[in-house]
Amino acid sequence: LPPGAVVAEKPLIEELGIGRTPIREALQRLAVEGLLHHMPNRGMFVSEISATSVQQIYEFRELIDGYAARLAATRATPEDAEDLMQLHEALVQATEEDDVDRYVALDRAFYLVLARAATNTYLAEVIPRIFNLHLRLWFFIAQKIGSWHPIAE
Repeated sequence: LPPGAVVAEKPLIEELGIGRTPIREALQRLAVEGLLHHMPNRGMFVSEISATSVQQIYEFRELIDGYAARLAATRATPEDAEDLMQLHEALVQATEEDDVDRYVALDRAFYLVLARAATNTYLAEVIPRIFNLHLRLWFFIAQKIGSWHPIAE
C-alpha cells in the first residue's frame, strides 16, 4: 500500500474472513513497528516515508548489521556459518534469475540466521523489525526506479 493509504478494518475482516479482534491486534502491532499510524477519529494510515526516515533506517541497519556480523563471526556454530554461506549463494542466484519473491524470502532468512548466530536476544528481536522497515523502503524505492537489482546488489 502506498504511504498515506487508509487501512480500514472492515475490508480486512471481509477479505480474510477473521474477526475484528485479530485484525485490530495486527494493525496495532504494525503501528508499534512504525508501518502504520493511527489518527484519532480518522483511522489507520500507512506511514509516510521521508528522507529522514530513510536515512535513519539505513544508519541503524549499518550499525545493527555490522554488530551482528561481528558477533556472528566469533559465535557462530559451523552449521550457522554453512547456512549463511548457502543463503548468500542462493541470494546471488535469485538476483541473477530475477526472482524478487525468492530474493526477499532468502534475505529475511539470511538476517534471521545472522541474528541467531550472533546469540544475542536483543538483536534477535530488533533485526526482524528493522528488516520489515527496510523491506518497505526497498519496495518503495524499487517501484520508483523500476528495478530491484540495484538495491539487491
